[in-house]
Amino acid sequence: MSKTPSVLILSGIDPTNGAGLGRDILSVRENNCYPLSVPTALTVQNSMEFQSLKAVDIEHIRKSVDLIKNEFSIKTVKTGLVPTDKKWLEGFSQILLTFSVPIVIDTVIKATSDSNSSIDIPKQYLDLITGKNRIITPNLRELTNIYTLAFGSKNSPKIMAGNISKKFGCTVLTTFEGEKSSIFITDNNSTEEIEITLINSHNSYHGTGCTFSSALASFLALEYSLSESVKKAADYTGRKIDNSIKFKEQGQYYPY
Repeated sequence: MSKTPSVLILSGIDPTNGAGLGRDILSVRENNCYPLSVPTALTVQNSMEFQSLKAVDIEHIRKSVDLIKNEFSIKTVKTGLVPTDKKWLEGFSQILLTFSVPIVIDTVIKATSDSNSSIDIPKQYLDLITGKNRIITPNLRELTNIYTLAFGSKNSPKIMAGNISKKFGCTVLTTFEGEKSSIFITDNNSTEEIEITLINSHNSYHGTGCTFSSALASFLALEYSLSESVKKAADYTGRKIDNSIKFKEQGQYYPY
C-alpha cells in the first residue's frame, strides 16, 4: 500500500490545462501527493476567450466520488469552478458533507477568460463554504462578491473575512493577486498575516488561483500546519509564475 496521500479534486475542465482540473492535477502531483479527479463542468475556453460551460451531471459526480472513496483514503478535497445552477449546487453541497477532511474551496465564480462583468450567484453557493473543515481562498474581488451575496453590502477586507468566517464557520485565506506581499488567514475573529514574495502583478496570469489552492490542499494532505501550508503553496505558485510562458501576444501567461 502506498503512503502517498491522496487529494480529491472536483473542478471544471479547462482545455488549455492552464487552470481548472488539469492545472490542479499537475500541482498536486508536483507537490508529492496523488491526484484523484472528478470534473464538475466542461468549458469551451482559452486564456483569451470563454465561450461556454456545461455542467457534469451531479449523479455522475456522486457515483464517481463514492467509488473512489471505496479504494482511496482521501486526505484533502479541493474544489474549483462549479456551475451556478441552484439544484446542482444543492447536490454538490450534499457530496461535500460526506467528508470530514479539510476541503479547500477555490472560490472561482467564473473563468478568468470570461469577459462577462456580471454573473448571478445563487444563495446556494454559500452552502459550499459552510463548515469548520472548509478553507476558502478568495482574492479581493471574490471575497467582495461572497460578502455582498451573504450580507448585501461591502466592507474592508478584514471585516468581510471575519464576518464570513463567523457566519459560515469556515477559514478565509484572502489573497491579493500580487497587490500585497501577504496572505491573510482569518478564523472567526483571529487574523494571521503570512508574508509572501510579491509576484509581478503587471502581467496577466491564467490559473494562479488553481495553482495556489491545489498546492495548499497538497501540503495540508502532507500534514503541514495551515500557516506552513499557505507559505509553501505561495512559494510554489511564485516559482510557477517565475517560469510562466505565453503562447500568443494577446493571451495570458501560464504558470509553468
